[in-house]
Amino acid sequence: VVRWTEGTGFLDEGREIRTLSVRRALVPTRPGELTLDASVLLAYATRFEEDLLQGRRPVDRREASVWAAPVVLRVRPLPEEGRPAAFSGAIGRFEISAAVDAREVRIGESFRLTLAIEGEGNLTRFETPLLVLDGFHVVGRIDDHGEPRRSIEYEVVALESAPDAVPPLPFAYLDPEPPGRYREVRT
Repeated sequence: VVRWTEGTGFLDEGREIRTLSVRRALVPTRPGELTLDASVLLAYATRFEEDLLQGRRPVDRREASVWAAPVVLRVRPLPEEGRPAAFSGAIGRFEISAAVDAREVRIGESFRLTLAIEGEGNLTRFETPLLVLDGFHVVGRIDDHGEPRRSIEYEVVALESAPDAVPPLPFAYLDPEPPGRYREVRT
């Protein structure tokens, strides 16, 4: 289901033409040319009713053809210059936070550290960030790839050389807003 807005209508050789606008976010996965073909057959409705078994269903379903000239986009590769070591492919604008399930652990005991990432961008598509902490061993991780909040739960073991606290965790992303640059935030 896609929400659209209706633009102005006009007559073309006696036929009524109506314009529709649909907003979509696309995330290209590789550099090169990307052609967007805007010709589609769509179904729409203006009235709906609730059905006990099927949920919300259209009462006045109609079909229409929509067409527009194809749009060609040139997708550039990600910049190499300034790319942080912690970059895992996140593109957008993000904020992070972290929490632990224990405030005190003994050497050799494990605890869970949860990294939460929120923001706008390819939140579900970038690689799970690697966690490298001096004095700790990361046993494993579970990534929910969630949206609008992505949570990654790491199981961590304190080693003999563990510091008194978990240090701030880094997270690197590419901010696409001009001029487009890599940023690194910390918990």
